[in-house]
Amino acid sequence: MSISLSISSDFTHSLYVDQFDWEKVIAPEERNVETLKSNVRGIYKAIYDTEQFVAKKYGIEPILPKEITFVSSDDMIKEYPHATPKERENIACEKYGAVFFMGIGGLNAAGTLRHDGRAPDYDDWIT
Repeated sequence: MSISLSISSDFTHSLYVDQFDWEKVIAPEERNVETLKSNVRGIYKAIYDTEQFVAKKYGIEPILPKEITFVSSDDMIKEYPHATPKERENIACEKYGAVFFMGIGGLNAAGTLRHDGRAPDYDDWIT
C-alpha cells in the first residue's frame, strides 16, 4: 500500500485541501464490495482516531462521526435527480458527516457519467 499527500490548486481543490491517494493490490477473489468497505472503514478509523487524539491533546471539539456512511452514487441520483453531483455530495455530507461515495465511475443507466468525471479511470466499483 502506498499513501501519498498532494496539495493542488485548481477549480476543485485549494491549497487548504489535502488529498490522500492510496493503492492496494487486491486479489481477484477479494475484489468485492465487502473488501472495499472493510478497507475504507480501516482508513476512516485511522482518520477518526487521529482526530480524537488531536482533539483531546489540544482541547478542541471533534466533529467526525464514529462511523463512515456508504452512499451509492446511483441512489443519490434517484433521490436527488435535479441536484448536481457536487450538490448531492454536499447533501450526503450534511446528512451523515462522513461519506464514501460508491460507484462514481462509469456511466449510469441514461448513458451519462454517474458522477462528475473526476475518477472514472480508477473507480470501477460499480454499484
